[in-house]
Amino acid sequence: MRQILSQKQVPLDILGAATAYRLGTPEKVFEASQELRFFRFTGFAALFVGCLILLVFGVAYPQLFSWWPFWQALLIPLIGLIWLIFGGWVLLAPHFYAQPQVYLCPEGLIFSADTIETVRWDQLERLWKESDGRAHGKRRYTIRRSDESLLTFTNELQHIDLLGALMESEITRRLLPRAITAYRAGGSVSFDEIAVSRQGLAIRSLKRLLPWTEFQALTIDEQVVLVHTRTSQEPLVRLKTANLPNIDILRRLVDHAWQEHTLHHAPHVMAYKAGQPLSFGRLRIDQQGIQLELPYPICLAWEEIGAIGIGPQELLIARYGEQHTREWYTLPLREIHNLEQLREVIRYILLNANS
Repeated sequence: MRQILSQKQVPLDILGAATAYRLGTPEKVFEASQELRFFRFTGFAALFVGCLILLVFGVAYPQLFSWWPFWQALLIPLIGLIWLIFGGWVLLAPHFYAQPQVYLCPEGLIFSADTIETVRWDQLERLWKESDGRAHGKRRYTIRRSDESLLTFTNELQHIDLLGALMESEITRRLLPRAITAYRAGGSVSFDEIAVSRQGLAIRSLKRLLPWTEFQALTIDEQVVLVHTRTSQEPLVRLKTANLPNIDILRRLVDHAWQEHTLHHAPHVMAYKAGQPLSFGRLRIDQQGIQLELPYPICLAWEEIGAIGIGPQELLIARYGEQHTREWYTLPLREIHNLEQLREVIRYILLNANS
């Protein structure tokens, strides 16, 4: 990857595409890999070998090859000619087949090869990752735009891992909130082979819904995705990572769903949902609000509370008054019992308030 320091370093057709699609000024460029540069070196080496063979044949013909049968002697310059043709093809090929480049812009990227393709970040719908599992092995990233077209990036580009990480970061940043919103609304979020919902994981190949009560863990590496259950030491299913789009969104959404499921079934959260008041020392919580035992008792209804924060040393609560004025209440954490349970109850309340 090379940093672009000025617009003069960017070809005019790339600048035109960036302007036309409102991508912003190109900032970085991912160029052809060292393998393609080595390909050029191979071309020069082949030309050298071909010329050397012809030169040796021409100089040493009277001493070494004149007594050979004509058809055998003809093989030597023919081999040299083949090396020359091969070397010439290697050197001329890049002029007929443009080397790939990717220009990174604030609002998307431009892929330049035989043609110029533009991708705005808000057009990204799917990202597939494929790897051979080796640290510096083969990588393939395929993206799908909102118009259903596909673009593929491979090791032909330098720093392909970095480019893949940047694309994955952008698609996760934009689509993960939508996935969580759809999940909370009761919808099913599909990742082709797996769908995530409040009911659990729907696994397409098994034609089965795995409830969250039976779910144990989702293990993801560069090649395999494993779904584990509580009832078996062996994974329920093995799926190829390359077949699952938006794998980072899948991982984060499953983590969110599993934590939410665990939170909803915690005993203190279930007690709160049942309407029981919960005591945490000088703080009490029920479905009506929060009671604080300060020098004088304070009762705060949930609709009055604007914010709750648990810092390293104290709990802070903001209460909205008339004309949106804010009044703060604090309580030292040393005066609160079962702090982790309190965190979980507050988190449950805030999650449901935002649902």
